[in-house]
Amino acid sequence: MKALFLKALLITLLMPIAFVVNADVKSDMNNPQMTLVSVMQKALGEGMSVSDTVKAMISAEPAQSSSIVATAIVVAPDQYEAIVTAAIDAGASPTSVVAAALVAADGENANEIIAAAKAASPESEDAINMAASRVLPCTSL
Repeated sequence: MKALFLKALLITLLMPIAFVVNADVKSDMNNPQMTLVSVMQKALGEGMSVSDTVKAMISAEPAQSSSIVATAIVVAPDQYEAIVTAAIDAGASPTSVVAAALVAADGENANEIIAAAKAASPESEDAINMAASRVLPCTSL
């Protein structure tokens, strides 16, 4: 009984922290003095993961999803799989995500970026292939 109480207490204490961190991202996104890069760097500096940061930013500004993906690829280029998956999970168009990620990565890790998008949205495989071939005509699909 005591262990169950402690778990419930811990969960209750941590929930407001997660909300506050996401709330900061949302307020930062509405701050005209902050760029997408500065919003992302601040969230990462506060301990948010790249995935959570991308999701929070897209939730706050869905119309900027392509720019958010491109920013994330530039800020954390080694985490392209997490970025692509998080963006698609947050509701961004898989084709827009692939196009933005490939352009931002300048073609590096193209096959891995495409594979991550296909894994996150298997029903969009053909559209992802088409988007990738428009951005990088020489990409091996």
